[in-house]
This record gives sequence, C-alpha cells and structure tokens, in this order.
Amino acid sequence: MVHSVALVEDDAQVRRRLESALKNHTELEILGSLGSCAEARDLLSKRLPDVMLIDLGLPDGNGLDLIREISAHSPSVRILVITVFGD
Repeated sequence: MVHSVALVEDDAQVRRRLESALKNHTELEILGSLGSCAEARDLLSKRLPDVMLIDLGLPDGNGLDLIREISAHSPSVRILVITVFGD
C-alpha cells in the first residue's frame, strides 16, 4: 500500500533532504513539496495526502494554525510536526 505524503517546509535545503529520505521508501509517494501555508492550502483544495509533514515556522503563517485548519476540515490526514523549535 502506498501512502501519499505532503511536505511543508520553507527551508529549501531541509526540504530537499526530507524529500530525498522520503523517495527512498517504496511505500511513500510525495504528493507535494511545499514552502508555505498558501502552497499547502492550494494542494489541499485539489487533493488530500494521507500524511503531512509540517514545519511550524513558515513565512506566511504559523504551522500550528495550518495544522488546526487541516484537522478541522480533513481529519483523516495524519500530521507530523517537523521543526527546529525545542518547545
């Protein structure tokens, strides 16, 4: 079974590393590699991934707010936080 994954990370270098790690798993399909809340919302309006990896510090909004939106409107999407913030 293949699971679709969307990655939301504004740091291009970190995003590329995560993409590379995800591509090595045959059960994962990268549905989107996005750098902002707006890009994530655009993807979600077209297709829902099974899993989203979301950074908390995004240039156009707070990742926690994005997580709340996704949880309210698309509760089937599993969400994992990726961040450098210690708290």
